[in-house]
Amino acid sequence: MYFSYFISDLACRTIFKKISQPLTVLAANAKRIAVGDYTKDAAVPSNTKEVNLLSEVFTLMQTNIQSREQDIIFQARHDILTSLYNRHYVETFLNNKFSEDAPFLALGINIFGFRGVNDIFGYHNGDLCLKELALRLSKFEGVAARLTGGELLWLPESLPTTEFIHSLKSALEAPIDTGGVVINIKVAMGLIYCPKDATTPEEVFKRLNIVLDEAQITRQFVLPFNSELEERYSRRLSIITELKNTLEHAREELSLNYQPKLDLKNGKVTHVEALIRWTNARLGFVSPEDFIAVAEQAGFIESITSWVINKAIDDAARFKEVNIDVSVAINLSAKDIMNPALLPKVLALLKAKNLHAECLSFEITEGDLVRDHDKAVTHLKAFRNEGFEIAIDDFGTGYSSMAYLQNLPVNTLKVDKSFVLKLHQQDGDQKIVKTVISLAHSFDMNVVAEGVENLEALKLLADWGCELAQGYYICKPTTADNLITWFNDNRNTKWL
Repeated sequence: MYFSYFISDLACRTIFKKISQPLTVLAANAKRIAVGDYTKDAAVPSNTKEVNLLSEVFTLMQTNIQSREQDIIFQARHDILTSLYNRHYVETFLNNKFSEDAPFLALGINIFGFRGVNDIFGYHNGDLCLKELALRLSKFEGVAARLTGGELLWLPESLPTTEFIHSLKSALEAPIDTGGVVINIKVAMGLIYCPKDATTPEEVFKRLNIVLDEAQITRQFVLPFNSELEERYSRRLSIITELKNTLEHAREELSLNYQPKLDLKNGKVTHVEALIRWTNARLGFVSPEDFIAVAEQAGFIESITSWVINKAIDDAARFKEVNIDVSVAINLSAKDIMNPALLPKVLALLKAKNLHAECLSFEITEGDLVRDHDKAVTHLKAFRNEGFEIAIDDFGTGYSSMAYLQNLPVNTLKVDKSFVLKLHQQDGDQKIVKTVISLAHSFDMNVVAEGVENLEALKLLADWGCELAQGYYICKPTTADNLITWFNDNRNTKWL
């Protein structure tokens, strides 16, 4: 009996050992996995079916945890949409680059007018553009990241030449076929040479914003950073802040000036252009050339246009009351033209003042029209059908072409002042202006020449058949009150 008990005890001990030893190893493996060590095989060989099953479960657990952790690490370092590195990871990478104490280039890239791509083609196609741009960029040696929105960063392994940067730009700008539409994109590039231009990741990110912002506004599509850009950027931020406050709380800071347009056939002023002015309590006088571009970028342009239209119609009614028969020209942005609510609003305001469409006209820059030509034509036709005159402003400085002109529902071409200021002295300018006049007349359009500053230019324009002239020689932009006085003083002036 004792011998039988001894054999039974020995068998239990043997079985226990066979089970406990692999369980101990499995426990050790569990601790190793728990601290993120996946270097060893989690499997523990055993003659016991139950232990083998448990070992297989541990192996599967280690594989799954390791896979999930790799996914988490990838997501922590990468942008989900483009699979490029994200801002957080590239910040760490930049810190390491700076510690190497060797010069390198941080090249910022964004799609020019990316908001317009989303608006016109939809956010899905906008995302496809970003993914394709990221794929193209990742084919070049270096580190690529998406910082935010449509902004990418590329850190080449070595300093590239100017020629290479331009070839990179061309490669990135190849048309993108989304499957349903082909999108032509244009990219802006900002160059930050480190450590000359920046010594920390924070400075890199900040100055990339500055230089890309400048590139978008000025259309300098490959632009190195310099300190003057930072000063202008700071001023633009101030303009945004103050303009927002003005539009919300201090609209009395805004005003309209008017500049007459002389009809060269009858010698009378028949049109005036409304020109917005802004004198801010903190910034002083701010040029429209400065704040209009900022307003378009910041999304304030509709509020400004609304104010201008209301004020211009009020003044047009006032001009009519004092027997000044003129058409007031209002400048519109492309975004204004594309706004379907604008025309009904204008018509309602005119009706409320008992005014007709002939009291207003509109000017739009030709470059704005080309961005979405077909849609612009549709909206402009709606304005023309209501009897409004439409002029292309700054003609000759953008995308002029015969095919472009013949489809536009416009009445007038406005010759840019850069061709008129020295018209009496420059043979080249004379040829351009005569050509524009002839071109406009072939399309049954009128011509306005702005920038007329002397009698010689005025006589040349009249001889060539230009319909309207505008400039300091006739009258500088002035307030509505002063315009009324000037108009009455010059009713019988012989201009030619």
